[in-house]
Amino acid sequence: MKKLLLLTLVITLASFGSAALADDETISIKKAGDTKAKVADFPSGKESSVVSIKFASDASWDSVKDSYTVSHEIAEGLEHKKYSIPIESDGGASFHKVK
Repeated sequence: MKKLLLLTLVITLASFGSAALADDETISIKKAGDTKAKVADFPSGKESSVVSIKFASDASWDSVKDSYTVSHEIAEGLEHKKYSIPIESDGGASFHKVK
């Protein structure tokens, strides 16, 4: 009986973990200009918007990774141009709300 209860608990927790991962989306960031980036669904390449991008002093377009995993909220915000994208030297991206 304890094993059945434990198995049920493990399956339930795994389901919640999978649901949380399902909320994440993968995007790509491509150059649209010196300070503009095309944001697209990855790997389909379906473009969603063009947003502002800036780079840390030691970063450049060469630092941008092939894809980034973001929350559904961030992906939707990018689509509606509500976020800008700062890129760090290691290629990491953060997403800042545009005022």
